[in-house]
Formats: sequence, structure tokens, C-alpha cells
Amino acid sequence: MLAGLPTHRGKSLRVTLTGPGGGSWVLGLGRSPVDELAQADATLVADVINFCRLTADRVRPPQSLAALRLGDDELLGDLLTVTPTLAEYGDRRPGG
Repeated sequence: MLAGLPTHRGKSLRVTLTGPGGGSWVLGLGRSPVDELAQADATLVADVINFCRLTADRVRPPQSLAALRLGDDELLGDLLTVTPTLAEYGDRRPGG
């Protein structure tokens, strides 16, 4: 998925999913290690179920996801656009 964000190489993105099973992750867009304590270029905070629906391509348009968005608007928009592409790979099974 992050390969779909090549114009943002060197930036970092914090994704925080709220609710049961949620958590917070800092994703580096490039090969450099990410400092988890540093401020990310963009932050997305969303309910875990709503984000799962986005990932499964059940939220259209992707930018309509109910979420708190802070920082780089272009990076956040691109993240929301590429996230549903994960659904394309979810049904692939070994040997299929």
C-alpha cells in the first residue's frame, strides 16, 4: 500500500485506530528508520471498524471516511485513496 505513495518519500504518517483492536502506528515512507516519538508529517485518527471498511473498499469515496486528519492534506488524501486497494489482495489465497 505504501508503495502507492511515492511522491511522499521521506515523510512519516501516524495512523491511530480507536476502539477494540485499535492502536497507533508510525509509518515511514522511504527506507529511513522512523522515530516513533517525532511528530509525523500527517496523522489520521479513525474508528477501527470504519478503517476496516475503508480497507475492504466499502467506503466510497475513500475521502468520506469519518476521521480526524492533521498535517499534510495531500499525504492524507493519497493514503485514503490507496487504502482500498488492499481489498484487491485480500481474497488471494496460496495456490489460487
